[in-house]
This record gives sequence, C-alpha cells and structure tokens, in this order.
Amino acid sequence: MTDQLGSNRAEAASTQLARNYFLGFLGLVLCYRIGVLFILDVPLFYDEAYYFGWAEDLAFGYFSKPPMVAWSIALTSAVSESSWAVRLASPLYYSIAAIFVWRASLCWFDASSAAWAGAVFLSLPLVGFNSMFITTDAPLLCFWCASLWALSHALQTGRLAYWLLVGVFGGFGLMSKYSMGILVAAAAMLLLWVPEYRRFFTHPAPYLGVAVAALIFLPNVVWNVANDFVSLKHTAEISQLDRSTIKLSGLAEFLAAQLICLGPWFLWWLRPRRQPPLWRLDPGYKFAITMSVVFFMVISAQALLSRANANWAAPGFAGVAMLLGVAMARTQIRNNVIGLVLNLALILTLQFYHPLLAALDIERTSKNDPYKRVSGWREAVWAVQPIVRADPQRLVVSNSRLLLANFHYYSPSPRPRIRAWNSNGQIDNHYELVQDLDTQLGADVLFLARNPLGEDVLRRFDSSAQLVPIEVPVYSDLTRRLYVYRLDGFKGY
Repeated sequence: MTDQLGSNRAEAASTQLARNYFLGFLGLVLCYRIGVLFILDVPLFYDEAYYFGWAEDLAFGYFSKPPMVAWSIALTSAVSESSWAVRLASPLYYSIAAIFVWRASLCWFDASSAAWAGAVFLSLPLVGFNSMFITTDAPLLCFWCASLWALSHALQTGRLAYWLLVGVFGGFGLMSKYSMGILVAAAAMLLLWVPEYRRFFTHPAPYLGVAVAALIFLPNVVWNVANDFVSLKHTAEISQLDRSTIKLSGLAEFLAAQLICLGPWFLWWLRPRRQPPLWRLDPGYKFAITMSVVFFMVISAQALLSRANANWAAPGFAGVAMLLGVAMARTQIRNNVIGLVLNLALILTLQFYHPLLAALDIERTSKNDPYKRVSGWREAVWAVQPIVRADPQRLVVSNSRLLLANFHYYSPSPRPRIRAWNSNGQIDNHYELVQDLDTQLGADVLFLARNPLGEDVLRRFDSSAQLVPIEVPVYSDLTRRLYVYRLDGFKGY
C-alpha cells in the first residue's frame, strides 16, 4: 500500500512538472509573439487589409471565406486599428490550439508525451511564422485542435455532451474555413479502423454533433444562398479541379513545403524505429495518425491534380505533434531541446530577416526578400493621400483588389469611399460583390491602377486626365508604380 501510494505521488508530481514546463514555455512564446507584433514593422499583407475591410461590415459570409477571421479582427481592432491589433488574434488562436493539442494528447498518452506534443506544435515553423499574420488558418487550427480534444473524450466516454462539443467546435471551424469538413472523413476512418469504436456508427450522439455543427454553419449557408453561392464558387475556382491534370511536380513541391512547415529535424523522431508497427498500434496512435494522414491525403490529392498551398494542410500537424510527443518522451531531453531550439531559430530568422541582412551587409532585393509582396504598397498609398485630400468628394476606384485593400486600410479616418471597377460583370472579389461602381452613374472618381488604363476604360467617362504616376523605390531592382487618373462623369460599363 505504501509503495502504491508513493508511486501515485511520484506520478502526480511528474504530471505536475510536465504541465508546469509546458505552460511556462507557452507563456514565454505567447508573450514573445505578441511582442513581435509591436516590434517588427511588417506592413499588412493585402489579404489582411482585405479582411480588415470585412471586419468593418460584419456579416455571416464574405466573397472568399466564412466570417470568423473578420469577426476576430473586429474584436481585436476595437482596441486599435494598428497592425498589431489587427493581427493580435493570431498568436492567441495558435496558443489556444497548442493547449488543446496538449489536452487531447493527455487523453491518450502520458503527461510527458502530451507536454512535448503541445511544445512541438507551438514551435512548428508554420505556426511560428503564421503567428505574425492574421489568416483563416489561425481560427481553423484553434477549432480543429479543440475538436480533437472533444472527440477524444467523446470516443472514450461516449457521453453526449462531448459529441455536442465536437459539433460546436466543428461548426466554428466551418465558420473559419471550409476545409474543417475534412474532420467528418477523418472521424469516419477512425471509427472503421478501431473495432471498439464502430458502435458509434449506430449511436445517435455523433449525428447530433453533426447536426449542431450544421446549425452553427447554417447562417453562412443562408448568406451563400442569398449571394448566389459566391464563396463556394470561389473555393471551387481556386482548387482548379475542373482543370485538373496529374502534376507530380506539384505534389513534390507540396510535400517539400510540408517538411519546412514541420522542421526537417523532427522527421528523426517519426522514423519507423521510433514508432510501434501498425499491427500493434493502440487507439491513441490510430487517433493521431488518422487525424493527420486523412488531411494530408486530401490536400496531397489536390496538389497532385491541380494546386495546393503549403498552409492548406496545416490542421494535419496537430496529429503529427501528438506522435512526436510520444517519441520525444522516450528520448534524451537534450535532443528534444535541440529540435525545439532549431525550429524556434528558423522562425526567429524569418521574423528578423531584414535586420539579419543588414547585420551581414547584404542588400535586399526582390530575389532574396520573402517580404517582397508586402513591401512598398503602404508607402504608395501614403504618397497618394495629398491628391485624395485635395478632392475628398471623389470616389476612389480601382480594378485591383490589392490596391483597394491597402488604400482602405492605410488611408486616415474618415476613409474615402471606395468602389471596384468591374466592367466584365464577373464577381472576382468582395469589393465587386458589395461595392461595384456600376451603381454610381455620373460619379467623378480618382482611379488607381497598377498598369496604365486603356481606352476601353477611359471612354466610359465624360472626361479624363492622367496624373503623374506615384513611384516608390523598394529595392534596386523593384519600384512600386501607381497610375492615378481623374475621371469625370461615369457613363456606366
């Protein structure tokens, strides 16, 4: 009895220690990543500026995405409209996701394995770099990992409350990004793989969970119905499955990108000798494998047939982190710390890339700067402000989503009214959906363009005048150029 009591106390102390180390690591990383938002002067990516515009007009759906990212920005930018506030939800979402990875792992594995799993997830280059930006991946990963935690309890206890929680988190995940629906396929595969869980196919609880998710997702469906299913059409368009061909090079590029997203040194812990053979896997291993492999298989198939961005498979890394946690709990702490440090160092290099180049006396160019896509547009918008202030009644019009998004965000309040030029009648972005110039016959406009306007545009106004283009040198081999026109009397498309 005394030995058992001592063993229980030792186990409790070990569990407490693992939890304290993980939460301490989480707290330090979160504080650092929030601090980076204040320290680094990285302009908003145009998608972020685009989402900021959505956040000023809250709805249950938008042209290309469900509403969760806009709702998140609306909440954090209520404090400030600075870039740090626009992006603040991102490191918070990823930190909460790491907590759910830790808690889900605790349902299947020991405390040490769970702590390492949470730490690995938090240190992934994908997570660290994306914490600097607010994208749909941040809420998606948070609710995906929350769903894994609830699903773990639902499978082990069979309680209706946990199945309903899976539905709640799944519904919020669908309101973040449509790929959350892959959870249904992954859960079905797991039930088929684990014999003792097959009973849930005939149990009402999982179906009630699906009903709850559908109910939460319903407002977005209603919004899509009212807007001719524009979000679903856009999702189908970017997937390019209607133009699919077998592209082994696309698949190879996607898989190589996943290696960078994970951190290549962590593959050492995933090698076969560190994992039990498939025929000896317990349900915890099967859970982690299914929740990662199914997601990776779906997106890999898309990469093979059409195209897939590196971040599209991000939720699959939650299950990978769980497997890594088990392997790392069985090896030397020094090796684990080295892996974490290497990942964090990679993230640090990306975050402080510009100061690092300066310290090494290396000139920034369009070929060596990963931040090229966000550079120069903020300054171009600032340069055009005197022209806007000289005639504030004019509508600001553009045929570029990038220019409209950046102009709206970087213009001081009260912001000028913006409209989208959509002469072909096709809805290609949210501005064309809700702010089309077509409704403003007779309007005088200030037209901003990335390329000179053709006669097909100019003849649709009573008079036109081209101003001196705005030029912003970014590197020795790149200059942002903004073409500016005063156009009077819009005659319609």
